[in-house]
Amino acid sequence: MTTTVQPVNFYKPIWRAYNQEAKDWVQTILNDIGFDKASKPQCDAMASFLHTARWCLLSGRPLACPRDNGYWTRYPLVGAPTISALTDKMQGKYLQKIDGSGRWVIEEDEHGKKTSVTITTLHKVDPVLTQSPYFDTSEFIDVGRPQVLVGEKETRGQKEARKLSGSPSPKFGLRAAEREFKKPYHQAKDQVNELNKFYQLHPLRLPAIGITGALCGSVGRIFHHGRLDAGGRFYGGYTGLKGAPRLKSTIDGEPIVQIDLNAAQPILFSSLMGYKIKDTGRENGIWYDLYGEMAQELVRGNYEKLDEERAKLKAVGVELIGYGDPRKRRPSAELKSKHGISGRWEFEIYRDKILEWVPALRHLDRDYLNGAGFLTFHESEIVLRTIQELHALEVPAYPMHDCLIVKKSDQDLALRIFREVANIYIQHHCRANNRSEVINVMVGCSLEAYDQRKKRIKGYYLD
Repeated sequence: MTTTVQPVNFYKPIWRAYNQEAKDWVQTILNDIGFDKASKPQCDAMASFLHTARWCLLSGRPLACPRDNGYWTRYPLVGAPTISALTDKMQGKYLQKIDGSGRWVIEEDEHGKKTSVTITTLHKVDPVLTQSPYFDTSEFIDVGRPQVLVGEKETRGQKEARKLSGSPSPKFGLRAAEREFKKPYHQAKDQVNELNKFYQLHPLRLPAIGITGALCGSVGRIFHHGRLDAGGRFYGGYTGLKGAPRLKSTIDGEPIVQIDLNAAQPILFSSLMGYKIKDTGRENGIWYDLYGEMAQELVRGNYEKLDEERAKLKAVGVELIGYGDPRKRRPSAELKSKHGISGRWEFEIYRDKILEWVPALRHLDRDYLNGAGFLTFHESEIVLRTIQELHALEVPAYPMHDCLIVKKSDQDLALRIFREVANIYIQHHCRANNRSEVINVMVGCSLEAYDQRKKRIKGYYLD
């Protein structure tokens, strides 16, 4: 028997009516199903339904609404009883339960990654909603993301089996996380809540795609491996967007710029471990593009191949750091298919060149000193501390993995503070962990906006 797995749009209670049209639409539908004096959670639940229903009608997908109460516990705005009451009232009017559901479906996470998830109840959204005068003009703001999620600890075998099956990583329930991690967990939630209060005053407006665009006013943080010092990246409604569409977003009506840490993983890992990268021969060891420096040594003057070799080096570097084994000897299936690195000998050429330039990577391991654990945590802490400093100056800044999103008018200030925070953080970490050398580095960055080419800012050592 073959199981059909289909893409769906999940009903997630994270949206709130933003403009007057959305507020009127929410109240109109609530009145129509008998909620004349709706509570705030009921209004948020309806706003989330209308946002998702509109997306379903435009994409031709069904709406997924799990009946499992555990699904809803991660969301702070609305509980399962409210969702159940509203969806039951909308049956036959705005929703039609699909016969034979639940079934296996595909969910798209904040990474843009699609995974099959457990069987869930599916509904067809009635096209009558398209006749509303508010359908095209209603704006909704994302304000209710789960603040802090923590992945459960997995053995290597469990993790590999899960990835093969396409299943999402298991997470602690919110109450279980509170019991397990106690005060540090609440502190992490408080930090996220403070960010989100500011974001709701200065939401990130996503570009319109056929209808009025959505607004992002909240982020959440995800830790890994059953610990609060592994992972910790921030995710929001914008993190799954590709580069060009994301760069069309605005804050307070102004265009944005994205500030990236250049070669963030190898540079940060090296610095935090108390190492410098290979000397470039320039004053203060200046570099602009770490992988480009490596590629120049491989092409030996054949600069037509420079971009291709750089891309291969970066892909191998990402794989080494993510895998956590500097002795890895064979390319993954992805390296073979996307970058044409098919043989062990070719893979080892790139691997050895990376280790020559970044000798600290020889300390990688598969338990913690890798991309998903140690490195992502410290990268995210640097981003968080930068954002906190900027918000104290009334400058909105959104996290994007190892990057910042700010208004173009704030780019010079944000760039300066980002680099200063990274510099201080790295030195403190080296001293606190008795590294053989305290690394005093000004990290390289790049500036990228929708209407301008990427501009690279040099990295260098201060002593």
